[in-house]
Amino acid sequence: KIKEPAFFAHTLALLGTFAQSEFARFFPHENVYFIEGASEYKPSFGRHNASNVGAFAYGLMLRLNASSLYLLGLDFALDQASGHTHADAHAFAKQLSLEESTEVGGTIEYVKTIIKTKGNFAEEVFTTLPYEHMRQECNLFSFLFKTSQHTIYNLSEGAFINETSPLRPDEIDTSSLPPQEKESLYRELHSHLDTQSEKRLTPT
Repeated sequence: KIKEPAFFAHTLALLGTFAQSEFARFFPHENVYFIEGASEYKPSFGRHNASNVGAFAYGLMLRLNASSLYLLGLDFALDQASGHTHADAHAFAKQLSLEESTEVGGTIEYVKTIIKTKGNFAEEVFTTLPYEHMRQECNLFSFLFKTSQHTIYNLSEGAFINETSPLRPDEIDTSSLPPQEKESLYRELHSHLDTQSEKRLTPT
């Protein structure tokens, strides 16, 4: 539904190899970089994968050494008041009962089973098995890639992510954040990604 592809003229697109080709075509060809996920066509380049775009982006930013990360939207929990899984406009939105599943044995409905997990601001929050799996993916990325050079703030009302610091959005003093020299950053990232990429398959 994007009406003006020129909006992305100076945007670098880092896409998983599973991204739809129609989406990639919105970006200038020279600005698109594909990251190996489930496939491994280029063995010397490594892989990066996750079950959802939020965890994927979180791990990728750690690997790219982003020094300060502000996580927003990685709730990995139900809305604690309504039981909604997503915003109303989301294609997979549903409402679940805020009661922990206690039945042992029988058939587990993976998507509908409710458990409690550590909260970011609250002691515990209600979540689902898929969301808990996504949270554990982020915990693994924290374990593998978080260093003393990273400062990570979790702004979400939902679940806690290891190696992050809870921070409410209204507590951020945006005037104290350093200005971003976007043009120079764009050129620097473009040059770096070019040096780390190839446009051909690895010869055998």
